[in-house]
Amino acid sequence: MTTTAAPVAARAWWRQSLATALATGVALGLLSDIVWPNIVYGYQIIVGGLAILVPIVVLVLPPTRRFAGVAIALGVGVIAGIALGFNARPTPPPAQIGSVEVMLGRPVNVQLETVQAICNTQDGQLQSLETPNAEDQLVLGDGRRLSVVLGTPLDFSASGAPEQGGGSGPVPSVDISVHWTLPDGSPTETVMSAGPGSHVSASGTFSSGYLAFDSLVVSPLSEQRDPIDLAGTLRWECPEPAS
Repeated sequence: MTTTAAPVAARAWWRQSLATALATGVALGLLSDIVWPNIVYGYQIIVGGLAILVPIVVLVLPPTRRFAGVAIALGVGVIAGIALGFNARPTPPPAQIGSVEVMLGRPVNVQLETVQAICNTQDGQLQSLETPNAEDQLVLGDGRRLSVVLGTPLDFSASGAPEQGGGSGPVPSVDISVHWTLPDGSPTETVMSAGPGSHVSASGTFSSGYLAFDSLVVSPLSEQRDPIDLAGTLRWECPEPAS
């Protein structure tokens, strides 16, 4: 009886270990999707690569070879969790084409042409608006050109206008990139964003609005760290979001 019971108990323990490793891997894969939802940064690729590399190392090294099954189950679970996370994400609605008109007061006083903008909506609300970084769009007199990204929070539902920056309320998200060329011919950019102390106010609706900005600060994402004094206004027109 004892001789028969021992292998049965060992097989049960082994099945339980594989199931636990698989479930743990799935949880880790889903967690990587939750913590790092933006696939642009490649964290899911790194996690998936480790899920493949670790079982290989376990198989190659004799002292750990007996744990190969657990390592493989963990790796399969991680990859399955990442795939489940991707499939669980809601499909974003298609972007719509709108327009943006930009007028600068600084560094030069100029009204730039009206250009196309990409309007991204979700649940019937405007989530972000951005202009393309094109050679012939929003060009300053000195050859530099601008691109604009306007994002949340922009809540027009209560009073018809978001709260103004420079106070205690939320600052509407605005990033203005100044694109230019270094003396060696390589492209670069300075990204100025709304931050503490910035003065940003907006009014209008999701489909048509106006935003004034001043005292922007250098964004952490900016390639160049020297600030550019930008002040001006922009007006946008977007198709009415579908409810």
